[in-house]
Amino acid sequence: MFWLGSFVLLWLISHNALSDFWTRAIAYYFAGSGYPYSMGRGLDNILVFIAVFSSLSLLFRNIQLQLSNSRKGNDSLRYVFLTLILLSFAIPFWFAVFHYSRFQSSLAICSFVFGFTIQQLLVSKKKNVIFNRFMIGIIVAVNVFGIYQVLIPKYRYNFNFPIEKTVLTKVYKDDPFLEVIRWVRKNTPDNAKILAMTDSLIYLETNRLPVNAHATSNLPVVYEPLDQFKQKIKNQPPDYWIIDERQWKRFNEFGYEKTAKLLQKILSCETEAAKIEYITIKKHEKGKPVCI
Repeated sequence: MFWLGSFVLLWLISHNALSDFWTRAIAYYFAGSGYPYSMGRGLDNILVFIAVFSSLSLLFRNIQLQLSNSRKGNDSLRYVFLTLILLSFAIPFWFAVFHYSRFQSSLAICSFVFGFTIQQLLVSKKKNVIFNRFMIGIIVAVNVFGIYQVLIPKYRYNFNFPIEKTVLTKVYKDDPFLEVIRWVRKNTPDNAKILAMTDSLIYLETNRLPVNAHATSNLPVVYEPLDQFKQKIKNQPPDYWIIDERQWKRFNEFGYEKTAKLLQKILSCETEAAKIEYITIKKHEKGKPVCI
């Protein structure tokens, strides 16, 4: 693990990406703003986390028994790596938005863990049977309580965000995002560079490249540091801006009012090319300075 971490660190440094990694992947989630719906923020989110991932505690118990009974170093190493792999599912959820796709993927892995560990624990030595069954009973009780009292209400809540809070991860038949994709394909050259304040799926669906590394997501953190972003936009503005107008409210809610004002100032000087419901497409005229 040390060598793997060293390799990742050296790769980030060699690609001049260490600062961006720290800003976007670490500091952002520990900041006072950040994602207000992140796991670990508030009692409801903690209860959801416990309900979904409580079966991992059975795995830890099973690993403890296996390690105590194992005489082979390879077996011990295998269980250590199994623990790390399964923890890799749980830990990111603590800082992630609880979208339905993540909810479904967590159910699959935790169902597997629950079934596997129950089988292993129930056939363990007699002296462990009572304690193991007690643990299984506790986990079942936690899941039943979590499903009916916490998980279902939270699951429904995440599916019923008001429209200005919804972040689309698919292109739906009747969604205006699909019309935006068609417009970009039809009305922009293949080599056009865009900056999209929408779902980043648009780059894939339109086969257009982002103008720079700050144009890869609709999260406000990607524009940090602002001085660096301003310089890049001055040197190479995008050919087209694609703006989800609902993002301004989200920027303000996340504590990025300064970023919202800067972007709105820049966009105020750009030419509107199309308006498709809540999405505005603006074109940058070549040779025209950016309003910064």
